Amino acid sequence: MLRMNKNEKLKRYWYSLLGIQLYTYKNKSDEKHKSVNSLVGSFLNDMDQEVHDGTTYYPFKLVFPGNKVRVFYHETVDN
Repeated sequence: MLRMNKNEKLKRYWYSLLGIQLYTYKNKSDEKHKSVNSLVGSFLNDMDQEVHDGTTYYPFKLVFPGNKVRVFYHETVDN
């Protein structure tokens, strides 16, 4: 999946869902995770497709407790 970085550019990350923990890795082959988020009390919001640099993306919003929001982007609708 992709996420928007601080420079408003989409950056690819690898994610792994283990139980109720969402692990983030910079690369698929990394053994050490970049971050981990608990999904307890979190929920998903659908979003309309968006176009960035001529490419269509299918985003969804993950809302964590305390209203911390992360938007994730897929390149296809069926991921």
